[in-house]
Amino acid sequence: MGIETHPQGLSLFGFLLALLCLAIVLQEALPPARARLLILTAVAALTFGLGCKSDLILLFGAFPALLPALRPDLLPASPATWRGWARDWRRWWPALQAVLLVPLLASLLFLLLRSLILQHGVAWLQHDSGHAVAAFLQWPQGAQIIKQLLPMASAFGMLTALVTGLGLLRALLRRWTAVWRLALLVGAWSLPSVVFWFLIRGNNVRHMADILLPLLWLGLAGWDDLRGPAIPALVTAALVFDLWIIPPSSNLTLYPSANVPESAHDLHLRMADLRDNLSQGLAGSHGPVCYLGNATLPYLELLLWNAHPEATLTLQKDTQTLNLADGRMIHFIEVNSSPQYRRAAAQCRRARSLEYAANGAHQWFLGQEWGSLPFHRRWYAVRYQRGR
Repeated sequence: MGIETHPQGLSLFGFLLALLCLAIVLQEALPPARARLLILTAVAALTFGLGCKSDLILLFGAFPALLPALRPDLLPASPATWRGWARDWRRWWPALQAVLLVPLLASLLFLLLRSLILQHGVAWLQHDSGHAVAAFLQWPQGAQIIKQLLPMASAFGMLTALVTGLGLLRALLRRWTAVWRLALLVGAWSLPSVVFWFLIRGNNVRHMADILLPLLWLGLAGWDDLRGPAIPALVTAALVFDLWIIPPSSNLTLYPSANVPESAHDLHLRMADLRDNLSQGLAGSHGPVCYLGNATLPYLELLLWNAHPEATLTLQKDTQTLNLADGRMIHFIEVNSSPQYRRAAAQCRRARSLEYAANGAHQWFLGQEWGSLPFHRRWYAVRYQRGR
């Protein structure tokens, strides 16, 4: 996640920090003032995480699931003890209040802060978010199912996913009673996001990284009966061979590779191509230029803004416009299909794209190293054509 210019890692940091603060509050007998400080820290961290990436809300089930995972003594031991447990509410109510209040307060603060930053009402922004989700929501069919499921394994690394899956099976078959509380936490943390991203067109490894993390913990717990060097050898072999199973790629989300240094090198080469394309697009005319696509647009915007720090950025629907000091305007228009490209290009006097040919045919730019691999041609409808 560190190679790509994206706030996913910062969002995960805020989420994990909030969980850590709550875990300390639940497990340790703290003075009230320190407990309140940790709860406020958790709210601030989670608000920060939401501000970086709002789909963090899909992980919120992890907060109430901390109670059975960390404090089973606060729960009724059996149905027969429910009445006594309810009468003894003063013992468990502070803990329940903490795990519910943190996500609730962070959500409210996020909605208010986002409204202030973007200068739009909360209702309008929520409607806009719903519209964005609806644009990508679909039930996958055929090869699309493979494309949606593959990141759930490749986010681990393929062999690491296999070791984790077998460990999960061992844990559930060998000692369900010992792992059910952790399994509840894993399900509350991971299941909503797995279902959501399976139904969102264009699932990728970045979406899965924080979702599958607790599955890795639970999967390794299933191997803890092995003694000696077996587990270190198994994990080391999985990590080493994961580096070679998936080739390096400059597309860090659709074609993930555990070989991070070579993937970063490929991305560096693509960035040089991006710079050349920007120079060609801005040369010879002072009229507006439109760049159309999706994955390449943030890189183009970043390069251009770094070269012109005095420029201003405006946003209107799916178009971001960078206004340079000399009066030139560069429009970045998000398109996700050939028909969308053709419609947008018809409205632009000078339309350029690294992802679509002039006739609207889709072509790969990031990840073009994979163009000659046989399964690329089988799984993806459009074969790689060299970009312009």
